[in-house]
Amino acid sequence: MTDDVFISYAHKDREFVERLANDLHRRGAQVFFDRSDLRPGDEWRQVILDNIRGCKVFIFIVSPISVTRPEVLWELEQARQAQRRVIPVIYQTAKMSRELAEYVGRVQYVDLRSGSYADNFQLLLDGLVAGGALPKPPGERRFLPQPEPVRWKAVWGKMPGWGLAWGIGWLLFWLVMALFLLFISLGDPAPLTGENFLVLLALILCGGLGGAAGGLIAGFITMIVLRRHASSVAWPHMSPAVGIWAVSGPIGTALSVGLTVLLINVGLIVISAPTGDCSGLSFQECVGQIFTATIEYAINLMIALCAFSLLFMLGTWFLTGMFAGWWAVRRIRRMEPGITRKQSTGVSLGWGCGSVAAAVMFLVCLGILIALTS
Repeated sequence: MTDDVFISYAHKDREFVERLANDLHRRGAQVFFDRSDLRPGDEWRQVILDNIRGCKVFIFIVSPISVTRPEVLWELEQARQAQRRVIPVIYQTAKMSRELAEYVGRVQYVDLRSGSYADNFQLLLDGLVAGGALPKPPGERRFLPQPEPVRWKAVWGKMPGWGLAWGIGWLLFWLVMALFLLFISLGDPAPLTGENFLVLLALILCGGLGGAAGGLIAGFITMIVLRRHASSVAWPHMSPAVGIWAVSGPIGTALSVGLTVLLINVGLIVISAPTGDCSGLSFQECVGQIFTATIEYAINLMIALCAFSLLFMLGTWFLTGMFAGWWAVRRIRRMEPGITRKQSTGVSLGWGCGSVAAAVMFLVCLGILIALTS
């Protein structure tokens, strides 16, 4: 027994094809998909050939890898010889041979690079209905395809996931920082007291709260920008933010402090040093003046170190947020190839702003806790 729909693809595109096959199956299509239909002991080439010849619609997934795979091109050739209805689904831009490009150009294809997956899926269903692989839906056929309405429930429902991923990432980020502060102070018993332990705990908790707040902002911007693609966004697209912040956060902080120290040492950041002029002063007054000037210098140095380090950290976190946003879009694009460069840029900028908001929320939270405990 053969299935009505055959999907030909390169295994590198399996993640997307699995989703497509499952969605078609839920709509009632009988789909041949090698990962679920081939059994141990099958003569796979003969099974594939029988299903190509017995199917009603042959779906050809076009990607840079699939158009170079001999087995995929062989399957397409068998479908053409059997005069099956072939629907090319352009998943990604691919450099095709002239003969293949001419063939795809002659056939009405589904272009996933334009529009949302939901819209293009409806076009694909129309092709399956025309090929007899699905029953004709009740009612008259639409004169012009209409875009699927935005599923706002999915848009709002995905935002907490981004906040959770960011919150966990920042929690781990400040856990690493707290352990580092504890490590460099092992020779001093003071940091191990209850009060200082609470300060380290406050760092971690405020980091998590700040990250969650920034993640909600980044998630809000992401889902608004990608609102037409909301149904494709899932936790696997959000979870990389955990690792990104847990690793890049401490690295960025260390680099920011190190850069500030370097700029002070090379003289690009100048802190006025005490003069030590004791003209007309007694020995006791001179010592007092030098001591006071030294204290002021140390305070100014610490203020400058903190201020410039914080400034560099905000810049580093902003860039990290933009990178994390780009990475998230890159993963989502596996399911939504129609996401545009403009949308990707919007998400990246939103994530950069979210990282700054996370830092501000972290500092506000830490300040409130210190004020309450002092």
